[in-house]
Amino acid sequence: MVKDNIGSIFSDDTYGDAAWDAYVSFTQPYKDLLPLTEPFIKKRLSNLRVYPEGKNRRADMGQSQFVHHLMIYYWNGYLDLVDGGVIKTFFETADVKYRIEALHFIGFALKEDKSETREEVLDRLKILWDYRLTDLVSSDKENQKELEEFGIWFASNAFSNDWAIANLQKVLVITQNANPDFMVLEKLCTMVEKYPVEAIICLREMIAGARERWSISSWKEYASIIIRISFESGNSEVSRIAKAQVDILISKGHHNFRNLVKKIK
Repeated sequence: MVKDNIGSIFSDDTYGDAAWDAYVSFTQPYKDLLPLTEPFIKKRLSNLRVYPEGKNRRADMGQSQFVHHLMIYYWNGYLDLVDGGVIKTFFETADVKYRIEALHFIGFALKEDKSETREEVLDRLKILWDYRLTDLVSSDKENQKELEEFGIWFASNAFSNDWAIANLQKVLVITQNANPDFMVLEKLCTMVEKYPVEAIICLREMIAGARERWSISSWKEYASIIIRISFESGNSEVSRIAKAQVDILISKGHHNFRNLVKKIK
């Protein structure tokens, strides 16, 4: 039986690692298997401490699938966020690239899920997010890249607008970036009328954090919409911030925003 031989299958050598990679790549994270595999999950968390950087593509794919398994176990309520538990140990010890992978995977799954996500799942994900935000708010820039993956959570439409935009603003004040930026701004365009203060602050931070001129060019239409509606909001502070963003954009060489100034004057 598998139960009797699982220790030799997932042995502490290259053969065991290969078997583990195959298991997480081709088997769904079933609840019934967790009592059997949890000891090996805990053991192999150490494999996530260093990202292989292309040295071993097979291992890289296996590790990514392992991360996906962990997140599915968490959001289904099979593993909890507790001290000394698998999920906390993962976030405490894994390389930042695997932690980025974890939050991206959750956001992508939410974005692709066309059904309404269960409220209890969203509550668990909010708890996880609060934990990551609290843990990383005072961390270094490299580790804070994990927070940038909130962008796809925001764009997924899974969460209430109040919660989503409040947390996006927190992220952008810290990182000045959220991935994927064009999806974030596309959704902000639909929210700016109701949330003019939050939307223009989010745009301000993304403009400040844009690493390349072309990145702004890729979402200039969304930026124009947010700025125009901000000017029309009737809020003098929002209008002031919007005007400042136009000036910054023009100074960065985006001269097409001069036309926007003419339209809103």
